[in-house]
Amino acid sequence: MADDTTTGTSAKPRTRSPSYPSIGLEEAIRRAGVLHESIHDHAVAPEAIAEMWNSNTKSSAFLQGAATLKQFGLLEDDGKGQKRQVKLTELAKDILVHDEDSPERAEFVKRAALQPKIHLELWTKYGGNLPQSDSPIRFYLLRERTEGVFHPDHVNAFISQLRSTIAYAKLASGDTIPTVGDAIRQDQPPTTWGSPPMPPKNQPPAPPVPPPQNGGATVATFRELPVILPSSLSIAVLKVPVPMSESDFKAIVDTINSLKAVLVKP
Repeated sequence: MADDTTTGTSAKPRTRSPSYPSIGLEEAIRRAGVLHESIHDHAVAPEAIAEMWNSNTKSSAFLQGAATLKQFGLLEDDGKGQKRQVKLTELAKDILVHDEDSPERAEFVKRAALQPKIHLELWTKYGGNLPQSDSPIRFYLLRERTEGVFHPDHVNAFISQLRSTIAYAKLASGDTIPTVGDAIRQDQPPTTWGSPPMPPKNQPPAPPVPPPQNGGATVATFRELPVILPSSLSIAVLKVPVPMSESDFKAIVDTINSLKAVLVKP
């Protein structure tokens, strides 16, 4: 994406929008499919990718398209500098090798839809239920966002792309990023995000939890809070009860702080 900052001593600086997918997930998967037909598991030079897309490496459309596939977790670099090549990710291949109507593919598509940081941010902000109107989303992106606001010329196109991606992936309010460990890449079919895990085969389901004997006090439900780790862009998921008391919150923070020496590398 071009830099929108103007130059000159008297010119007013313009806002540069943060990184975001320039195309929707459906088109991104289609482009990944074009690559998969030719390169499969191989890494190739960016020039080869551009040729498969009937473009060239200096084209802004190619650069934005390649960046978008990386944001969706479908394309990744292999090597650095002059030896840098690109290849399809395991997530991309997981999507492309399954039948379009398979439940396994549906889960992988949902995961890809929430891979872009800005998608996950908005999905989390609105609790998996975007406002019907674009106005509150537009106001947040233009005025309230702390990690960089959008340029007015780009915000409407992004919101349209976001909605089309959510619709294509059939994301529901209970869908979240999978927990650490990439649970959906297992021999067993993945369970629906946000729902309890399926019991192992040939074992009865766990008995229902009896209602609390606390005189009708509020019963907390659990919510998964995805946290983007800036050093690796991986996702940590914190499962917490909602609502919780001040003492509950403090206990969580104190526990995390007590584990800092074990978790954080020097």
